[in-house]
Amino acid sequence: MAEIIIYSIAVALEFVFVPLFLKYSWPERTVRSLQMKMICSALFIICAVCCIHYSGNNSMYMKLLFVGLVLGVLGDLLIHLIAPVYVNILGGVSFFFGHVMFIAAFSQASPDFNVFGAQTFIIEAVILVCVCIFAKLRKLKLGKLAFPVFLYAAAISLMLITATRLGIRLCSQPSANIPAIVITLMLGALLFVFSDSSLAIFMFGGEVKSKSLKVFYIVTYYLAQVLLATSILFIK
Repeated sequence: MAEIIIYSIAVALEFVFVPLFLKYSWPERTVRSLQMKMICSALFIICAVCCIHYSGNNSMYMKLLFVGLVLGVLGDLLIHLIAPVYVNILGGVSFFFGHVMFIAAFSQASPDFNVFGAQTFIIEAVILVCVCIFAKLRKLKLGKLAFPVFLYAAAISLMLITATRLGIRLCSQPSANIPAIVITLMLGALLFVFSDSSLAIFMFGGEVKSKSLKVFYIVTYYLAQVLLATSILFIK
């Protein structure tokens, strides 16, 4: 019962510290905004730990997903530091491998189901073509980062596809908690894509940076991480 109380407090505190992070990080990053951001990131890790202890989940899904969450925290730190640009790039690398861990977790959640079927790669190819068309139409100024951004887009889109296919598979089981799976797994993955897509527009759109767009990608990001952490309760 203590885990549920701590989990609830951690979720409630996200509603306090995410707005504080947004306040102190606009228009530029500051030491205070870094402090607020790391508190926000620590809170979704606390959510995950509470879910692990409450559910007794010791599955490979939990272990891989938790590594992905920790890599997200590391990415949050590195990408927000006021430091040489290569340090911020390492933050992006950490997020990339975080998504790799999420994909690996989704592949382990249902041993009798292969999330990497032919349908997965067909959908992935279509999405990546759409990403390229979108980048061209929006005139995103990617420069030397074009290839790394494309790789990242491939990782996060594959994360969404595998999460969705796993969710559909799990929901088809007789004893499935369908609302919980849809909200924590499928919606969590979708919100992550919304967050990163809006971040790409924010970073490379070449227009005056919009505060409302930043609010959107930050809120969807932390909500996605909390939901994915919570999926540990329902997917073993």
